[in-house]
Amino acid sequence: MLLSIIVVTVLGAGAIYASRKFGTRFAGLSGKTIEVIETVHIGPRKSLHLLKVGASSFLIGSSSESVVMLAEVTEALAQESQEQSNSG
Repeated sequence: MLLSIIVVTVLGAGAIYASRKFGTRFAGLSGKTIEVIETVHIGPRKSLHLLKVGASSFLIGSSSESVVMLAEVTEALAQESQEQSNSG
């Protein structure tokens, strides 16, 4: 009985160690040209996302039913939004 508990504990600790050591490598495998600048939740399962794709920025609205591009954002507005979120 005690041996089983020790084996399960060691396996759990090993899994935690492996996920912390190697998990960041796998998390970085997403797209390199699309960056989420900011996400704001405006209601249950409803969010606004400011995305940067190359040199362009877009405001995207998402809900549980759909994803819609709301506007292309100018560089000045995107920088202003980013500066406000960093200062506050």
